[in-house]
Amino acid sequence: MFCARGRGTWPVLPITAVKVYRWFYSIMRRKKLKSSWKSVLPYKKALMRWATQYQKDPFSVLDADVVDDMRKAFKAEFPVLPKQIKIQITDDLFAAVVLSLSPSNPIDRVDRDLYTVLKIAGTRVSSLVLGADKRRFDRIVRLKHVVFLPSSRNRQRVFMLLPVTKTRSAADPVGMMLERNHNPKSKVCAVESLYRQVRRRKRAGAKGNDVLFWNARSNRPYSRNVFTTRFKGRIDKVASRRVGNTKLKGKPSAYISGISFRKAVLQKLKDMGMSPSQVATYATHKTLAAQMNYVAATVESCAEVAAALYTGL
Repeated sequence: MFCARGRGTWPVLPITAVKVYRWFYSIMRRKKLKSSWKSVLPYKKALMRWATQYQKDPFSVLDADVVDDMRKAFKAEFPVLPKQIKIQITDDLFAAVVLSLSPSNPIDRVDRDLYTVLKIAGTRVSSLVLGADKRRFDRIVRLKHVVFLPSSRNRQRVFMLLPVTKTRSAADPVGMMLERNHNPKSKVCAVESLYRQVRRRKRAGAKGNDVLFWNARSNRPYSRNVFTTRFKGRIDKVASRRVGNTKLKGKPSAYISGISFRKAVLQKLKDMGMSPSQVATYATHKTLAAQMNYVAATVESCAEVAAALYTGL
């Protein structure tokens, strides 16, 4: 298409239209551009430089026909699919997942402590396990970042430092204090889970700079991919595919992910009456609008709002 409509007389490009199309698609994925044909046009010069090794007179301007063909192609081949909204993990679902873990399996014991910390602390998953971003080794919590107060023998609370978060740099870390569960009948306690994991790692010879959660099967730091695979597999085992009389289109795990823990914690904070600014501070959000991805919005009718505004006038 480019050879036929470009300026000058060129030899045939030794590629197919499918390869050019794939190249544009790879740019959109790597650069995280919008799903539109216009988002690729700024990278036209890169294709021109690449084509100079095959052509003596590369085109400099795309004419209207070429632009129109590109627009039609992207509309036909790149439909924008809506992302599946992740729901909160309820207490009942969390309890069912915990019961499915075997106490005799060392891997399940680590997973239980990890799930418990996420259920109570509500941190981003990439703070406890190794993510895929460039700052993954800077973000992950290590043994030196966990301190028990007043001591490890008398574990009333734990201070956990998040060295780098999604919205904070290493120069501005986030400290989190978790209280012990004083209910003697409950077996869920984030402080005890962190203590078991720290003791487990120290028995294996880990030092203060080593990561907190370790994958014993691969002998590597616990990764986000491993966490997602295991957690979704357990969700599908314990969750039903029916909600009332309606059957889900996909598996239950399609609606649950690591962010479900964080959503549940922030929703509880909102239900407890904490202000949006307090929730944003706890969650280290840059703006209050970011909360709408986690907590449910309360919509009031115009009549109720008007009645409150006119009171006393």
